This record gives sequence, structure tokens and C-alpha cells, in this order.
Amino acid sequence: MSLNTKFVGFIFLSSLLVFSVSTLLEVYQGYLAGVRKVESNLEFIERSYLKPVALSLYNYNQEELSLLLDAIQRLDGVASCSIIEGDSPLPRSTSDDESQNYDLEYIYPSGKSLYLGRLEVKVKYDVVNKVVWNWLSVRLVSLFIALCLLAVVVSMLFRRFIATPLARIANFASEIDAERINSRLPVNPGNGKDELGKLVKAINEVLDRLESGMEERDKARKEILLREEAYRKLVENANDAIYIIQDGAVRFCNQVTESITGYSAHELSHIPISNLVHPDDKELVQDRISRRLRGERLSPTFSCRILHKNGQVRFAEVNSVLIDWQERPAILSFLRDLSEEKNLRDQLVQSQKMDSIGRLAGGVAHDLNNLLTPILGYAELLGQAVLPAEKQQFAIEQIANAGKRARDLVRQLLAFSRKQTFEFKPVDINSVISGLEDLFYRTVRENIEITVNKGDGLSPILGDVSQLEQVVMNLIVNASDAMPDGGKLILETSSIELDELYASSHLTAQPGSYLRLTVSDTGTGMDQETCEKIYEPFFTTKGELGTGLGLSTVYGIVKQHGGFINFYSEQGKGTTFHVYLPVSDSQDMLPTAAKIQPANLRGDEKILLAEDNEQVMQVTLELLQSLGYTVLAASSGAQAVEIFNTHAEEIDLLLTDIIMPNMNGKELYETLKERREDLKVVYMSGYTSDVVTHHGIFSDGAHFIHKPFTTTALASKVRSALDD
Repeated sequence: MSLNTKFVGFIFLSSLLVFSVSTLLEVYQGYLAGVRKVESNLEFIERSYLKPVALSLYNYNQEELSLLLDAIQRLDGVASCSIIEGDSPLPRSTSDDESQNYDLEYIYPSGKSLYLGRLEVKVKYDVVNKVVWNWLSVRLVSLFIALCLLAVVVSMLFRRFIATPLARIANFASEIDAERINSRLPVNPGNGKDELGKLVKAINEVLDRLESGMEERDKARKEILLREEAYRKLVENANDAIYIIQDGAVRFCNQVTESITGYSAHELSHIPISNLVHPDDKELVQDRISRRLRGERLSPTFSCRILHKNGQVRFAEVNSVLIDWQERPAILSFLRDLSEEKNLRDQLVQSQKMDSIGRLAGGVAHDLNNLLTPILGYAELLGQAVLPAEKQQFAIEQIANAGKRARDLVRQLLAFSRKQTFEFKPVDINSVISGLEDLFYRTVRENIEITVNKGDGLSPILGDVSQLEQVVMNLIVNASDAMPDGGKLILETSSIELDELYASSHLTAQPGSYLRLTVSDTGTGMDQETCEKIYEPFFTTKGELGTGLGLSTVYGIVKQHGGFINFYSEQGKGTTFHVYLPVSDSQDMLPTAAKIQPANLRGDEKILLAEDNEQVMQVTLELLQSLGYTVLAASSGAQAVEIFNTHAEEIDLLLTDIIMPNMNGKELYETLKERREDLKVVYMSGYTSDVVTHHGIFSDGAHFIHKPFTTTALASKVRSALDD
């Protein structure tokens, strides 16, 4: 059913209802008016006709009486009227639905009345109903005609001004699509400001916004497509592997990732990420992935080793960030293959190492030749017995001094190469500094002001006291030499916590708790070229006054303690060195201000000496015998076993070299210990720390002395082992 039909029907029924109600009301009012008219005529008869009728009846005036009755009968609602004579008086008036009776009396002048009869008036209400129905018929016909005309007119007007425009709007709306979004409805000048005009205007405005939105959307879509294409090309053409990790597997990767791992993208999506990592690095990678997914703040970059599908190991640097991938947390990673770079760097390091070895050999040869000259010269003079007695002691002292300097030179070289053997124990750095303070003031010139600020509550570090003393003294001497005209020297100790961010910006640093030793001076400072060479062996700015091993030694000792060192220098303003040493968990610190000094370094115990070098064995034998010990010497492990089997219960201590042919010192001690569980041992070696450590010496907490050694050092170590 069309809107026009509905609207016309609604108007027709509404009008019919209104006209019907109004007509019924008018019919009812007309009926009441007719009834009132009849009643009014009856009252008029009683008021105006009764007396004349009674008088005419009393006078027997038939003509006048007929005229009066005719007049009454012509009144509306009166069907007929008649006079009824009777002997007995009737009630004044009686009425029912059909008639009205009136008494007729003649009143004499004296006031006496004479009953003449009654006037009966027949009332007919059908006349009223007929009039009403006649009026109603005319009214209904007129109403029907009016309603029909109204329906026609309303239908035409509705169709003209509403239905047709609405149909046009509906047809227009049904035809709108993406291709016709630029079409617009024309606004009728006649109804531009009415509701339809507003509707047309609103539709056109919506279309304007839609068209604008579609243009912006199309523009945005094109930009997104261009950006996606750019990103796709960027990802596909990147030199680095780009991949996304979610649920422990690779969910997206570029071709470089496939090339580095040897797996296809499909294979990677079904392989746990841990399978791609070198076994030694799995814990590191898994820990970083877990912490990254928990939202912890980490340094973005770390290094690890990747396993290729063919088993090849690749060195990689990984940069990771936390993202949302398909509305779930994931890790976006950028992996750079450093294998080739590492090979080139290793080649460069090897080249630099060979260059350093060349310069090192030249420097060592120069210094050793200077030390060997007095040793050989004085030894030859003593052998020829050409020196007078008063100069022989001087020659011996010069040989000993040259030997000690040669020993110190070797130790400095080992410290630089991080091969020196250390005895690591919990150390209080403040105690180390306190034991050196007097030496500071004797070493530093008087025109230099020294300030020592020792931090409170510092945790111990695991270190070698003598080597830490050397670090402090080398830095103090270096700072003093940088201030020839005087200045201020500040030494400070403090605790510091280094986080991932700091470690990521300092290649040699690892996150954790550190003790920081700072030495600052207000000296001449260093230029960029000098800063780049300060750790090179035999590089010095002091001319003949410097050895070029001071800072190199510091660098090696700090590295062997698991720490790192950095500095800042500005020409004309001074230099500051920061030494970072990892703190120890142990709180059992040894006293460091004073060395362990046994009250009596001599003894009468029996010692089994095992040394494959004849000269070393002989001099060690003489040294021990000079201290009062009984010594049984063996030049090999097998010979030492034979001697021990003969004197097992007499021997109190085994003093053995670590590196010997066929049976090393560790194996010798283990063999002898099977027979004598309580046998004590002191190991000695001139080899580097890695060789000593390889034989498991320090893991047992055994006593160890490094060659070459002095009589006092040997006596102290042997006495300490025997008394332990």
C-alpha cells in the first residue's frame, strides 16, 4: 500500500469520524430542539388558547371554536386536538407520550368557575424525528460528497507536494553507490525551506561528507598502500634479518632471516626460537625474551651466536623491541650477522697483536739487555776473581738488583697480558689505600695537594692485594707526573650500581654492583692521539723517565679482576681515571693493611723438592737448606715418588713445580696423597695463570708461589704451608 493511499485513507477516516461525531451531536441537538419546540407549543396552547377556547365553548360560538382548534392543530408537533365534554372535572392536565389534556373552565365575574370539559391535544413526535432524519439525510449526502472531494484534493496535493518528492528522494537514495557519490538532489524552489527541502539539503550534506570522507579514505588507503609497499621493500631489501617472535616461535621474517638461519619462513614458524641459538647462549636469549615480554626495561641490543641449519655458527647482534602483533604481545627483532665482521676484526686484532708483539719484543729486549749487562758483567768479574774484596759485595748487590728488576719487568708484562697468577681473596679496598697512604706522600712531590675520600660501607671485592696496590700506586704516580708544576690529586672510593643502559653504551662494562676507584688530577691533560695510545705497552710521554708499562699494567690487572677502566681527559684541565671492580658476595675480608709475617721463617722439617730444571732445583735446595730445612731433591715426578716411598713418614712438605714431563706437580701430589693423606704441598711455577689454572691448582685452595721468588718469599710461603 502506497504512502499516498495510506495518507488519503487516514485523512478520509479521520474526517469521517469528525463529521460523524459532529453530525450525531447536531442530530441530538436538533432532536432536543424539536422536543423543546413541541413542549413550547403545548405551553403556548395552555397560555394562549385555553381561555379563548373556554369562552367560545361557553358562548357556543362554533365558528370561533373551529378557528381556534385549527390554529392549535397547525402548531408543530400537534397531530390533532378535540374538546371532550364531561360531568366530572378532570385533573388540570394529564400527559403521556401521545396526548396532552387541558381542563376548560369559565370563570364568572363573581369568581365562581364552571367546568365545561377538556381540551385533548394529540402530540406526534414522529414529526420531529422525520424532520431530524430529513436533515440528517441531506447532511450525510453532503458529508459524503465533501469527503470524496477532500480525498481527491488531499490525494492530489499529497502526491504533488509530498509523495512525488519522497519517491524521487527514495529512487535517488537507492541508486547511490561509490560511482555516483558525487550526484546531488536538486532543491525545489517552491519547497526549499520546508521539511522536504531540509531533508534534501541534509541528504546532500551527508553526501558531501561521504564524498569528502571517501576521498580522504582513498587518499589514506593509497598512502597506506604506498607505505606498506615501502616497508615491504625496506624489510625485504634490508641487510639485517627482521623477524617477529610470538609464543616462542618466528611468526614473520624477511628473506635475510631465511638466509642467515637456512630455514624457510614456514619452517621457522614451527621451530622453537631456542633451536636457532647456540647452546651456550640459550639461557641468555630465553631470559631476555621473557623479561622483554614482561615489559622490563632492558638495553635494546645484545650479542649471541646463531646456529645455521647446516650446523654453522654465526655471530650476531640483536636489537629487540616489544610490540603488539595481531592484538597480542610479541617481540620485533633486528638481527645483524657479524660473522664476517668478526673475522675481519679478528684478523685486524691479530695484525695489531703481531705489531704489538714486535714493539713489545723490542722494548723487552732493550730493557732485558740493560738488566743482563750488569748481571753478566759482574758475574764474569766475580768469576775471574779480579775484584777487590770490598767491591765483591757491591757486585753481588748489583746482580741481585738487576735480577729483581728483571722479575718485576716480567710481572708487568704478565699483568699487561692478563696472564699473571693472582691469589684472589675478599679485599677491603679502603684498607689497601690506608696501607699505602704514607707511601703516597713519600712518592708525590710536596707541591701537590693530596685528598683521599674513602666511601663508607663499601662491599669487599675479590682480588689480589699486591696487584691492587700496584694499580693504586701506578695511577697515583701517573697523576703526579702529569702535574710537574703542582696541583691537586684526589683519590676516591665509592659503590655504584650499573644498569643495562649503561652497559649497552660501554662495551667493556657488564651490569651489576661495582666498587669504583677514582683518581683525578689537575695536570696537563692529554690530546686525542695520546688518549688512543695510553694502554699500549712501552708508549710513554715521559721520555727516558717512563717505562711505558704503567697504565698497560693497570689495564691488565683490572681486566684480570673482571673489571674495566675508563677515563676523561681535557688538555690544560687534567685527567680522571675510573676503575670499576665487581664486588664480592663474601663478607670475610682479610686484613690488607699488613702482610702476613710469620714470627719465625726458619724450620727443621723435611721437604721433598721436585723440579725438572737443574739450576732452579739447585738454587731452591740451597735456599731451603739455608733456612734450616732438610731437603730431598728430585728432578722428575717418578724420582720424587721413589724418594717418597723410602721416606714417606719423614717428609713434612712437598714443594713441586707444576709443569714437569711425564708427571706434573698436581698428579705427583695426588699420587703421594694416596699414601699420606695429611701431606702438605706448595706449588711453584713460572708459567702464566691460564696454565696454572688449567691444572686445577687454585680450585683446591693450595699454596702457590710464582717464580722467580726471593728467599723471604719462599721462606714465608713454606712456613705458612707447614703451619696451616
